[in-house]
Amino acid sequence: MLRSFSRPFRSLLVMLLLVVATPAVTSAENTLFREHQVKAAFIYNFALYVEWPASATGEQKPRTICLLGTDYFGTALNAVHGKAVRNQRLAVRLIKEVEEAETCDILYISTSEYGNLQEILETVRQRPVLTISDLDRFARSGGMIGLVTRDNKVRFEINLKQTQRAQFRVSSQLLKLARDVIE
Repeated sequence: MLRSFSRPFRSLLVMLLLVVATPAVTSAENTLFREHQVKAAFIYNFALYVEWPASATGEQKPRTICLLGTDYFGTALNAVHGKAVRNQRLAVRLIKEVEEAETCDILYISTSEYGNLQEILETVRQRPVLTISDLDRFARSGGMIGLVTRDNKVRFEINLKQTQRAQFRVSSQLLKLARDVIE
């Protein structure tokens, strides 16, 4: 059955199946680190299955993933740093100010930024910046991709209206895997 899907999509499915099938770790610290490793893998796959508008793909610069706010990932995002996505390498950067987000391709908004969410989204609204967060109801609050953890499983929601407004093209294969697509 997996042979009927494209190679990148098969690898995404296999990765997601491994994440879901891996037994839970007993230590709370290890569980939290594992959760952030899973979230880092999701961010990488979002970069693979979302196409940036033509205006944002001309330069051969790294595709930058920025983390705004408290870094709960620790070393988990190091796994995606330097990986290739459509002939571009991924770079990971921690930013402190919302104004720095305008230079990012992917903006992960930490839960520590809850009080600043609307200001952050407004700052990047006119730019081709894919916004991702695990803030509660993020995709329903104007963000693009919300990571949702239920029963120790990480899932995601996509706000299709927001991604289209920023002229992103989201793969139909990714939309099929979403827990919820908000239109």
